[in-house]
Amino acid sequence: MLIITGTITARPDSPEEVETLSLAHGVHRDVDNPLRLVFLEKWIDQASVDAHFSVPESGAFVREVTRLSGPLFPPTLEVFEVVPHR
Repeated sequence: MLIITGTITARPDSPEEVETLSLAHGVHRDVDNPLRLVFLEKWIDQASVDAHFSVPESGAFVREVTRLSGPLFPPTLEVFEVVPHR
């Protein structure tokens, strides 16, 4: 299983627009920085992630939130593999 985290820090003039775009993606707002949104996703495997990011809607979302994010804080994406219990 893979865990993906992502962050988007909106420009001060665009937090509502970024939040609206992000609602379909299970987004969370940072309590210390209301301009920062965080995504936490669980995926079965890399093939599932690849399939998700290959659809045009995923690319459009990334392009749009990148446009609306602050230049000092570009969106981030990190992928973690769950370590199985032994």
